[in-house]
Amino acid sequence: MEKRRTQVEVYYSAQGYWHVAVSPFCTTNTYVITLDSMTGCPQYFGIPMVDVFQDHSLAISYLTSSFESELKYKGDGLLGINKSNNQVVLGIIDGSQVSGWMPGGHLVQTITSAKFIKICQTDEENSSQLENFQLLNNHFYCETYDITRLIPSDKPSYQPDPTFCWNNAWRKPFEDLGIGFCCISILQGLCQSYSPPGKDYTITNICRRASANPGTRYSSRGLNEDAFPGNEVEGELIFIRGENFYSHRWRRGSVPIHWNTILDSKVSTPKHKVEVDRYFEGTPKYFRNLQERYKSDRILCVSLLQTNAGGSESELVEYYSKALSRLPDENILGVAYMPYDINKTLHDGGSAVAFDEFLKYVKPMIEDGGFEENNNKGHQKCLLRYNCADSLDRTNLATFYAAIYVTSLWLKNQKLIIVRKDSNPKDLVPQDVIDFLAKSFVESGNIVSTISTNTQAIKVNAIKHFSPNLPYSSNDSAITLQRRVQNVLIDPSRQKVIESWTNNFEFDSCCLSPSYIHPMEGTPFTLVGLGSSLSLLNNNQAYCATFPRPIILQSIQVTPSQLNPGPCFMRIEAGEDIANLKFLSKIEIPVVEKNIIASFPVSEVFNFGLENKTPSFATIVKLTFSGSEQQFSIGPIRFFGKFANGDISTKKEFKEDDEETIERFKVSFDQYMKSRKQLSDVIELERARVGLFVPEKIRTNFAINSGINPWRCDSCSQIIARSDDEKHCAFCLKQFESDENRFVVRRSDLLKGLLSSDPYDKNLMSLYVCQNCSDSASICASTTSVIEEELKSFVKSPREMTKCDMLNLSLEVIDRCRDISTHCQSTLISASSDKAKDVYYRLETEILESFQFEISFQNTAVVSFLCFKSTDENVQVVINDEEAKKNVLKDGKLQFVIEDPIMSGMIKVKVVVHDKVKISDFTVFGTILVVPNEPIQNEFPLKPKDEIKAIDCIQELNKNERILNAKFNGTAKIKKLIFNVDAKKSFCRSAIVVFSANGKSVYNNHLILPKSSVSATLIYNLEKEYEAESATIYYIDRVAKFIAPVVNFA
Repeated sequence: MEKRRTQVEVYYSAQGYWHVAVSPFCTTNTYVITLDSMTGCPQYFGIPMVDVFQDHSLAISYLTSSFESELKYKGDGLLGINKSNNQVVLGIIDGSQVSGWMPGGHLVQTITSAKFIKICQTDEENSSQLENFQLLNNHFYCETYDITRLIPSDKPSYQPDPTFCWNNAWRKPFEDLGIGFCCISILQGLCQSYSPPGKDYTITNICRRASANPGTRYSSRGLNEDAFPGNEVEGELIFIRGENFYSHRWRRGSVPIHWNTILDSKVSTPKHKVEVDRYFEGTPKYFRNLQERYKSDRILCVSLLQTNAGGSESELVEYYSKALSRLPDENILGVAYMPYDINKTLHDGGSAVAFDEFLKYVKPMIEDGGFEENNNKGHQKCLLRYNCADSLDRTNLATFYAAIYVTSLWLKNQKLIIVRKDSNPKDLVPQDVIDFLAKSFVESGNIVSTISTNTQAIKVNAIKHFSPNLPYSSNDSAITLQRRVQNVLIDPSRQKVIESWTNNFEFDSCCLSPSYIHPMEGTPFTLVGLGSSLSLLNNNQAYCATFPRPIILQSIQVTPSQLNPGPCFMRIEAGEDIANLKFLSKIEIPVVEKNIIASFPVSEVFNFGLENKTPSFATIVKLTFSGSEQQFSIGPIRFFGKFANGDISTKKEFKEDDEETIERFKVSFDQYMKSRKQLSDVIELERARVGLFVPEKIRTNFAINSGINPWRCDSCSQIIARSDDEKHCAFCLKQFESDENRFVVRRSDLLKGLLSSDPYDKNLMSLYVCQNCSDSASICASTTSVIEEELKSFVKSPREMTKCDMLNLSLEVIDRCRDISTHCQSTLISASSDKAKDVYYRLETEILESFQFEISFQNTAVVSFLCFKSTDENVQVVINDEEAKKNVLKDGKLQFVIEDPIMSGMIKVKVVVHDKVKISDFTVFGTILVVPNEPIQNEFPLKPKDEIKAIDCIQELNKNERILNAKFNGTAKIKKLIFNVDAKKSFCRSAIVVFSANGKSVYNNHLILPKSSVSATLIYNLEKEYEAESATIYYIDRVAKFIAPVVNFA
C-alpha cells in the first residue's frame, strides 16, 4: 500500500496556545503538539484522543471543538522548532519540487518555500534572524528514505545521521518527546537525477554538506574541537539500472589539521596560519571516522593546494603532509598523499589539459576502487578525499573531472559504450550526460559557495569548457573581490544566523496546557482550565490537580479579580505523593483595581535576591487560599515549570547553622563594612559565607541592621551589575584607555557569586579587568573549583509516570467507579457490525460471533472496568489489545477489570464469544477527569472598597544603592502599601520594606511583586496598623538595570 504524504496544519486558539497537527508519512496516526505563546515549549504526552488520533480529521475536529482553534498555516513537512534571541519559531515546509530520486523510486524534494511562525517573541529587533538562513533551493529531503547516509542505508529517514542533517537543533525538542518522526530531516547541498532519453539507466548526483562544523568561509576552517573539518562535503554518484544500483563516493573539505585565516585589516591579504603546537590534534580521529563510514581499504588525499615555495599556502602544504605522515604512528594505515597544483595547470594549459593531467594521477585509484553495489555484489575499495584551502572552487572542479571518468568507467563496465585503446573519457560519455554532470556540479558548487561566502562559485568556465551550452559563467576576479567585501562586512552577521540555526538550546520553562492538568475531586475546572471564567473559592480550602509528568514547579500565573476587597494568600505545596507534599511557597496576592494576570515565582527565586531551593519534582500540586474574606474570586491559574529530563546539577542547600558559625561570619561581614566595598571585597565576603555554609538570609539581616542594601554586599548582584560594562574595569571601575589590554574573568556557573577557575568558558558571564587588578581577580578565582566540587549536588530524575499513575495517586480523591457510558460522556465512533452498536446502546442482543467497537469519551477518561449481563460466562473481553480480568457477579453480570486503569480519550473493546450468547446492560465504569460543562458562577458578591488616600511624605530614590527613603510628616499610621507598576518596563520586583520609629525598626517584610500583564496598581493590606516616622525600601533584584516602581503609603 502506498504511504501517505506528510500533512502539517498549525492552529491558534484564543487562549494563547498553538497546536501543530502532524500526520507523518511513516504512521497512520495524527499527532497534536501544543505550544504555549509565552514560552514556546512543545508539549506532547501520547494520550489517545487528546494528542494522538487515529486519523487527521479526528484531530482537527478535537482542536476546533475543544479549543475553538483557527487554522493559520498548512504545509507538507515539519522542520521543527528553534529558540534564539528571545524568540521561538516553528518552521514548516510549504513548497518543494522533486529534483532527484533514489533506487526504489524514493523521491527527493528540494525546498522552495517555508514558513517561520513566531510562537513567542519579546524582541522585535531580532525578528528575522532565523528567516535569514539561506534555506530555500539550498536544502533537500526525502521522506521515505534515509539519504543522510551512504546508499544503501538500513535506517529510517526519521533517524538521520546528525553529521549531515541541518535541522538537528530544530528536531531535538520533538525527539525528546519521543516523536522525532514528525519532523523531516533536511540536507544542505543538492540532489539531482537524470535519465537519458531512450536509455535504461538513471544517474543521481548527491552533494551533502556536513553540519558538524558549520560556518562562513573564515569562521569554519580546518578541524574544530570535534575533529571535523570546515566546509566538508560528501559526494555520491549513483547509477541505477533496473533493480540494480552502483555508487561511487568521495569527500572534499578544508585541510583536516588545526589552522585558521587571519585578516590584519579590512584591506590586507588574508594569511593562513597553522596552529603549530596542536596542528595534529584531531587528525587521527577524523581519518578513523572516514574509515568507519566508508569501510575502504585505502584513502587517497588529493591536495589541490598551490605548491610554490614561499606561497600563501606553503605552510598548509608542509603541515598537512607532516600530519599524514604521522598517521601510521596512530595505527591508521592505508592513507596516501597526492599533491596536485590544479591552479598552475589551469593557468598553463587550460581546462582540457588540466583534465587530462589530473586523470593521470587519480585514474588508477578510481579504477581500482570500483563501485559500491546493491546486495553486497561490489565494494568501493578506495576513497578519494579532496582538499584546497576553502574546499570551494578547486575541489568542485576536480570532483567534476573525476565524475566524468567515473561515469565513463561505469558505462564501460555495463557495456553501454565502446572503448578504444586511446579513448579520452570525455569523448566516451554522451554529451547529454556530460551536460547533466556539468549543470549539477556548477549548481552544487554555487550552493556550497553561497553558504560559505555568499557568492557564486568560480572556475565555472573551466566546467563550461566541457558543456558549451551551460547557462552559467563566472567572472572569477569580480567574485574574488565580492568575497573579500562579504567576508569583512557581511559574514559576521551571517555567522550569527548560522549559529542560531544550528546551535542546540533548552527551554527555560513550560506553561503547561490545561489539556494535561487534571483537577481532583472538588477542584473547579475553571481554576486550571481554558478561558477567563472566575472561580469562587472558599477560605482555607485546598484545591488539588495532577500533572502528566514529574515537573519542577518554577512559577504560577494567577488572575486576581478586582472583586476581592482584601488580599489573600496562596499556599503552594507539591510532590509525588499526596500524603507527603512539600511546602514550596506562600504568595500574597494583592488587591487590584482591575483584573490582571500576575506571575509569581515559586522555586526559582534567585533573580529576586534569594537562594533557590533544591529542585524537587511534583506530579501533584495543592493550593490553599486564605485571608480575611470567606470567599475569593480567582481567574484561571497557569503552571510554569521544567519537566524531568535527566538528573539535575545543583548545589547543596545551606541550613540554619549554630550561633558560633554565624558569629564567625559576622567577623567577616564587619571586615567588609570597613573595606572600600570594591568587587574583590564583596567576593571575599561571599567566599567566607560559602565556606561556612551560611544561608544568604543571615547576610541579608546583617545588611539591614547595618543600614545598607543587601544588594550591595551580594557579590552575585555586583557581578551582574558590572557584566555589561566593557568600558570600565569591573574591580576598580577605572575607565579603559583605547589601546589598553583587558583581561577577561568569568562567573562560576554553580556558585554565581564567585569567579570561575576556568577563564575560557565563553558560556559563562564575563567581566573585564585592567592589568592592575588582574592578580586580584586571579586570587578571587583561585579556589572556586575546590569549593564547587565540595558543594556540587544532583537531584535524581524521577521515573516517567505511566498513563494511569495520576489516578493511583490517591484513591480517596478520585472516584473511579462511576458509570461513564452515558451518551453525554461517550460516543460510539466505530463498530464492526450492527450487533456491536446494539450492545453499546444497552439493548439485549443475540451474538453469534466475536465483534469489536471503539468508544470516544468527552475529554480524557479513566476506564477501570466494564460490566454487562451475559447468558454465557465464557465470554472474554479485550480492551486496547489487553485481556481484562473477569469476575462473575450476581444476576448473570460479568465484570471485566483492567489491571492498570486506562487513561485515554478513546478505548477499543473486543468481545470474544465461543457460542451463541445474549448480552445486555453494557456499562463502562471509570471517571471523566475534567468536566468543562459544570455550572460556572459568573456573578460574585461585590463588596464596597475603602477609598484609598495616600499619606504625604518626602521620597528620595538612591539609584546607585537601589534604596527608596520616605520621610513622613511626623508619625504616620500605615495600613497599606501601594505599588504602581508599568508593564512596559522591567521594574524591580523584590523589595524589603522597613518602617522605623524612634530610631528602631517596627516593621520588616520582604515582598516579591508579581509580573503583571498590564500596568496596574497593587495594594497590600498590612495585618495591622503601624506607626512610623520613616520607611525604607531596599530593592535586591539581581538585575543589571535598576527601575523602581512608584510607591505610596496609605
